[in-house]
Amino acid sequence: MAARECNLENICQTLLQLGQMDPNTPPTPAAKPPSMAADAFTNPDYMRYAVKTLLACLICYTFYSGVDWEGIHTCMLTCVIVANPNVGSSYQKMVLRFGGAFCGAILALLFTLLVMPWLDNIVELLFVLAPIFLLGAWIATSSERSSYIGTQMVVTFALATLENVFGPVYDLVEIRDRALGIIIGTVVSAVIYTFVWPESEARTLPQKLAGTLGMLSKVMRIPRQQEVTALRTYLQIRIGLHAAFNACEEMCQRVALERQLDSEERALLIERSQTVIRQGRDILHAWDATWNSAQALDNALQPDRA
Repeated sequence: MAARECNLENICQTLLQLGQMDPNTPPTPAAKPPSMAADAFTNPDYMRYAVKTLLACLICYTFYSGVDWEGIHTCMLTCVIVANPNVGSSYQKMVLRFGGAFCGAILALLFTLLVMPWLDNIVELLFVLAPIFLLGAWIATSSERSSYIGTQMVVTFALATLENVFGPVYDLVEIRDRALGIIIGTVVSAVIYTFVWPESEARTLPQKLAGTLGMLSKVMRIPRQQEVTALRTYLQIRIGLHAAFNACEEMCQRVALERQLDSEERALLIERSQTVIRQGRDILHAWDATWNSAQALDNALQPDRA
């Protein structure tokens, strides 16, 4: 009764069904995907993606070599790190990298000015670094939407305070140069990926939604039997369906960042896609509730049949 009141009945039943499976008959492992795509040498999109990344790196390399400013070499690394096949993913990675680098630079600056002069040995240094690394690891293990901030924050902080020597570092130029390099690389990448062969997920999103709805219809057609094989198949498809809905939501968020699209068309596409996702989940929950009610009614009528 408590599970039903908290809307956890479906989860409880799924866990009970998983507990009844035979551990001696594990599911067949899925085939590993090939290391390279089948159209790696024929699809022009891969070549365009490589050319865009190379062009951004070449611009950054020419700039910091021409002005003889080696400290901002992180701009070229930024072009490689934030490179993604589509504009939305690139923008998302740029924001996360810039946010993480900014937080790491601020921490490194405060650490160098306020803490480093008071340290005398390696033990004190490790005790001071432990909370910062712990904070970065905690952020890095969070949601995929923000996990890269933690990684970038720790990398920027470590490169600024622990580069070459494990001792007191009072040079603030490295912190400034690395932060400026990341900003320059982010700007160059944004310009290149926006105006040179921009690849949008706006055309892929409807296809992704159609495939997810196809999985939903497949789940609703599968008869729920108590056999282990049938039950395992149903649970695998259901888990994949939830993952597909989440992937569609993430794609909607990336499409919202594609400013090269018409604003009205982009807003309409996102609104309709979110409506489809919400209604698809409602259909799945309603289907589960209907099946659970029918099963409970059938169990209640079994004594009368006997």
